[in-house]
Amino acid sequence: MFQELQRRIDTAKELDFGSIFQRSLDLFKETWVQGLILTLISIAITLPLIMLIYIPMIVYGIADPSAFEQGDLAALPIFIMAITLIVVIVIISALSFALQAAFFKMIKKIDHKETNEDVNFFMYFKQPYLKKSLILSLALIGIALVSALLCYLPLIYAIVPLQFFVLFFAFHPELSISEVIKLSFKLGNKKWLITFGLILVAGILAQFVGMLLCFVGVFFTASFGYLPLYHIYKDVIGFDNQPEIFETNSI
Repeated sequence: MFQELQRRIDTAKELDFGSIFQRSLDLFKETWVQGLILTLISIAITLPLIMLIYIPMIVYGIADPSAFEQGDLAALPIFIMAITLIVVIVIISALSFALQAAFFKMIKKIDHKETNEDVNFFMYFKQPYLKKSLILSLALIGIALVSALLCYLPLIYAIVPLQFFVLFFAFHPELSISEVIKLSFKLGNKKWLITFGLILVAGILAQFVGMLLCFVGVFFTASFGYLPLYHIYKDVIGFDNQPEIFETNSI
């Protein structure tokens, strides 16, 4: 399958910006409810996890209230907070990655009018999906951080291939981690300009319309940014009937 996906990318046709954008608008009319649910679930998961960061400080403050008055925090609580922050970021990233993958599966189901496939937002929260989601999200963060450290210009380039990690994971979970990364960068390189343009325009439009709706509208429009990516993947890779379970040793 890996070689076949590579072949599809190599022989991909030219994509039309206007066509993809229009189809994304049309599909948004059918999927905005699922997009809103995705946003709300993400917030519901993220906020409690963020609160965990403050638990060490709260405990330390109860144990020694004078430390905050003097502004003299011990190294141990700060270290614990830093470790907690890293762990929370990793957990949030993995869960968000899994939620986005499920959302793309829902988009496909609605787009193709499928009625026989069981898709839900938590379908990738079980093993072996979650383990692979965790590793891929860590790889994504690592690549983004390294790119940002190189004066940010590499990050502008890398941001396009990184967007395809979740798509290859969602529609081809049998692929290994390295294969997902290789295919994402291959597709990102092949269709970099049109993908970057669509991401930029879709993101600006989603934010602008959301702000016009008294900022609360951002919850409704945020998911629009995913739809051009879906159509690029659809036009280049296409969809096959893939097994929903893969072997855990394929990582």
